[in-house]
Amino acid sequence: KACKVSKKWKEALRIFEAYKKDINPNPSLSLYTATMSVCHKAGQWDRVLELKTDAEARGLEFDTIAYSQVIASVAAALPFKPIALIEGLWAEMLEQGVEPNAYTYAGLIEAYH
Repeated sequence: KACKVSKKWKEALRIFEAYKKDINPNPSLSLYTATMSVCHKAGQWDRVLELKTDAEARGLEFDTIAYSQVIASVAAALPFKPIALIEGLWAEMLEQGVEPNAYTYAGLIEAYH
């Protein structure tokens, strides 16, 4: 299953990039979040951060779902957990006035597991 998942994130990114090229160069936050979810499940937290950077460069403002996805992805990073990065994301989220939900807290708690 791990091999299957590892290939799916690459295909998801390919489809996402094709959408940006062929349909709309400025995808919605929902498409970014969906792509981040696939990358998260494959353990590609660095790709999740790249997608976050790209979305923000396009002027998208992250909501609770998007921030929660990024926090959960980084919290699941193995073999290490970049706590300072997670705490920075948490602080950024709160500074932006984005309200955390249970999924956000679960990701934050996972960082300390």
